[in-house]
Amino acid sequence: MKERKNKGESEKILRDLQQLNFGKIVEFKLIKEFESVSIFVEIDEKAEGLRKELEEIFREKNRFEKLEKLLRVKKDINQYILSIKLSKGEEINQLKPLGNMDDFRYIPLKSLKDWYKSDTGFYVPEFVNDFMIK
Repeated sequence: MKERKNKGESEKILRDLQQLNFGKIVEFKLIKEFESVSIFVEIDEKAEGLRKELEEIFREKNRFEKLEKLLRVKKDINQYILSIKLSKGEEINQLKPLGNMDDFRYIPLKSLKDWYKSDTGFYVPEFVNDFMIK
């Protein structure tokens, strides 16, 4: 904090911390917050079938029916879901949303090698970073 450019702000935050005035330092974040996104990985044909079934469930109008169907397939589906923390949500905008939820995306089987490695897991491919505005 002492190395921050705005010395007045840093000194004020330090003073408030020493005096335990936590209400005054609400805006200060020591740890950067990340966006959490769930990604369904179509790693095989079974996963592809589950993803199609999940999309069908999301189209269900009756919310009780939808919940019942989701609970039935939850265990199978959870085997293919990754929870990713990203500092920039735009990086995964090239992955299609699953259902109508922006925070639930999927990697299609045909694009698996671009977005997922079995030894390291999920990664954002270079071709996506080339489109990012820096």
